[in-house]
Amino acid sequence: MRLSLLTVVVLVACGGAATPPDAPATLTAADLVGRWRFEVRPVDRDTVLATGMLVAAGDPIAFTQQVTGRDAVPVDAAFDGDSLMTTSGPYPSSFRAGVMVTTTGVIRMAGDTLHGITTAHYDGVAGADSLARFRVSYTRQP
Repeated sequence: MRLSLLTVVVLVACGGAATPPDAPATLTAADLVGRWRFEVRPVDRDTVLATGMLVAAGDPIAFTQQVTGRDAVPVDAAFDGDSLMTTSGPYPSSFRAGVMVTTTGVIRMAGDTLHGITTAHYDGVAGADSLARFRVSYTRQP
């Protein structure tokens, strides 16, 4: 008890308690306008499974994503603090022939890149195989 009380006295004498770190910057639609090349990887490996383009355009902003060689898909997006929450689909899966998929994700900005986790919800698939999680990274394009 004496050691704890002494620590508090020393902290107060030296200028008070430590201040908490700054909160991450709020992410806005203006931060994301443009074209973003993306790569999809398993959460546990660095193997690139798919690539494509995310486009953020318009006022109000609208998002579309297009996996290379596939049709573009609209993306519903919402901002919350430093995060962008996304939902797409259902649309034909790039990984499972004949299966429709809906994806949900959370993306954060770090400099001129975006990183996040996307969860794929496969329609008509039962059990553990009905979900898959992927890491997604985005790089801003000129």
